Amino acid sequence: MAEFVCERVKSCKYKPVETLEAIAESIGLPVEKLVKLNANENVYGAPPEVLEEVSKACHWVYPDPAQLKLRSALAKLHEDDGVTDANVCAGAGSDDILDIVLRVVCPSTIVISTPTFGMYSFLGKAAGMNVIEVPRRKDFTVDGDAVIAAIQDNNATVCFLPSPNNPTGTMLPNDVTEAILGVSSCLLVLDEAYADFCDTSAMPLFRKYDNLVIARTFSKWAGLAGLRLGYSLAHADLTAAMLGIKQPYNVTTATEAAGLAALKHRGEILKSVNALRREKDRMYARIRDEISWLRPVPSDANFILNEVLGGLNAENVYMALRRKGVLIRYFGTQGGDLSNYIRISAGKPEHTDCVIDTLKAIGRENFSIAPALKEAETQAVLFDMDGVLADVSLSQHEAIIQTAKLYGVTVTEADIGRMKAAGNANNDWIVTVNLINEANVSPPASLDTVTKQWEEIYQGTATTPGLWEIEDLLVDAEFLRRIAAVRPIGIVTGRPRSDAERFLKQHNIADTVTHMVCMGEATSKPSPDGVVLALEKLAVSRVVFVGDTVDDIRAAVAATDGNTRVVVPLGVCPPASDAVATSKLLTDCGAAQVLSQGCHELGDLLGV
Repeated sequence: MAEFVCERVKSCKYKPVETLEAIAESIGLPVEKLVKLNANENVYGAPPEVLEEVSKACHWVYPDPAQLKLRSALAKLHEDDGVTDANVCAGAGSDDILDIVLRVVCPSTIVISTPTFGMYSFLGKAAGMNVIEVPRRKDFTVDGDAVIAAIQDNNATVCFLPSPNNPTGTMLPNDVTEAILGVSSCLLVLDEAYADFCDTSAMPLFRKYDNLVIARTFSKWAGLAGLRLGYSLAHADLTAAMLGIKQPYNVTTATEAAGLAALKHRGEILKSVNALRREKDRMYARIRDEISWLRPVPSDANFILNEVLGGLNAENVYMALRRKGVLIRYFGTQGGDLSNYIRISAGKPEHTDCVIDTLKAIGRENFSIAPALKEAETQAVLFDMDGVLADVSLSQHEAIIQTAKLYGVTVTEADIGRMKAAGNANNDWIVTVNLINEANVSPPASLDTVTKQWEEIYQGTATTPGLWEIEDLLVDAEFLRRIAAVRPIGIVTGRPRSDAERFLKQHNIADTVTHMVCMGEATSKPSPDGVVLALEKLAVSRVVFVGDTVDDIRAAVAATDGNTRVVVPLGVCPPASDAVATSKLLTDCGAAQVLSQGCHELGDLLGV
């Protein structure tokens, strides 16, 4: 019977959360043992007064299709912002409201900003609409100018934006909202499902803009996700059309009773909302301070999105938690590319403690340090900078590639890796000139000229930003602070001191470093002189040194002087490298262990 199914619908499928019963059966645990933190619900549920009103509802009669009582109560909630009954339409959850908006407007094109709530794309594609996705910035904020351009370039008449955004928790500032609303030919549907978990709303803009629709839900704050109640606040003309085409009885008698009772007892329910806000903040702090391989994204909602670091697969982490009965959310590419992220909802304190303990267990399984290293006394931690603390794959390596192009020479990341693997390659200026001259250019490139060209590209000019500006920190700043709290940190780097200090300030980690040895202050690696000097400055004799090249490992090995001075070499694979080949290379050179990117095993070594 597939021939009866519309072609565009065949590929449309929204992946919701599984039922507790289905999960319990699949993992072999009773439902009561599950910790459900995967759907951003209010785990405290609705108060007894609300549930009592639900039990009194007349289930044998149809509900009021005009929603008169409910719309009046909702208008009263927002009356300070100019809302009247004529501006309110209720639905079976805010998903129903979004669908009604699309059926009223019938846009050919809609605009969304990804990653975001997957329902927007799902509804648009299911209705045969063109869905334009505008990528969010690196910090998950909305690029307002890009959204406006997408609306205008594609003649879009509906734009869906949530605030806070699900699943990132980021707000849409009202000044950006107003800029988008300035495109009067487009309806901006602002999804404020999580508005009660933050202190900012677009409601003050309601009187000012006729093309603003604000969607709200009772699923999150009121603990009524299972009864499905949402509503919109919009211009009276649009609302009249929405009321006219909605399913006549889309809000059941039980749901209406629950909604009216929740509004009556809103003050009491908001106590649980505040408890969830506090617990979200506590969970954020615990993840930040205790789970080095997760990077939590600051959130204004009742959940936290976390980037999975250290080479771990986010879906595997999700499954490992699931097997232990801790249910969180993994999206993959639904709603945008979040394949390296997991989302954890705020729950009760005991839920937070359980998820943190389970995450720690996963960390121990994946980021353990060799037993022999744990037994050795470690008085300090030394790091190389480039490839260990700093991701230079798009900065210093790109400067090598661009400088070589000036001589008509094509250099690849593999070429750079080959040169580094050969050793005596701690100076990128020398690496660059050697790679250029390998191509037999005539006349041969000189080190002085190449250095000046490389520096101009890396440092930038009055008109061109330097590549150093895009360098990322590879080891989490809070993790470094935890290490620095128990052991002094030193850096031995081939960078000029000014460049090294700038990187530390750029990423706000200067306070974690006790001493640095930089270019010109000791003989370059693989000479052990820089490592030995760092030990002298730190007044220690037993350290671990983390490096990403054979020069780093050889310097650490050579710095060891019997029992007087012990330097344990630890390798790490830099970004854009072949992890298998690099691990073998570093181990063959003497690395006692090759750490994950981000050096998370140091937490096991130092007990932080």
